[in-house]
Amino acid sequence: MSAPDPCIPAVEAAERFFAAVRARDHDGLWDLLSEGARAYVVNLAIERGMNFDAASRIRQGTAGEDERREYLVALLEGILHDLRGVDLQRLAYEPRVQPADHPRVHVEYLLPMEVAIGDVTPAIPAGSLVIVGEDGLWKVDHLVPRPGSRDGSHR
Repeated sequence: MSAPDPCIPAVEAAERFFAAVRARDHDGLWDLLSEGARAYVVNLAIERGMNFDAASRIRQGTAGEDERREYLVALLEGILHDLRGVDLQRLAYEPRVQPADHPRVHVEYLLPMEVAIGDVTPAIPAGSLVIVGEDGLWKVDHLVPRPGSRDGSHR
């Protein structure tokens, strides 16, 4: 018996990520981020001037509701800035399993063109997500908001 195809749940995680961004659901968005992604974005906030103690409370889940909400709203705005020009309502997805020590799927998000060519509707790459298996769930580990970078080095 072969292992289950990780592409289907990874694409579903990508769809949930973009649904949370479209709905401006910052709590849902935070829940979809891997531990590595959470650490990265909190460390980035510290580099950009966030108080270390406040950042620690957010990472540990002990921040007050107002402090947490303020941070998550800013995080969502940053993601929306990275995705500017991308029509989030029309995305299509193309997964690729990446070899690694743990489950990892690279999901390219594409913008379908308005006109079909024969039976095919071409799509333009807009960026990608790296989705990882974590504690039995699929989480967003990297956001690469532009085509052409397939290594997931930008979050």
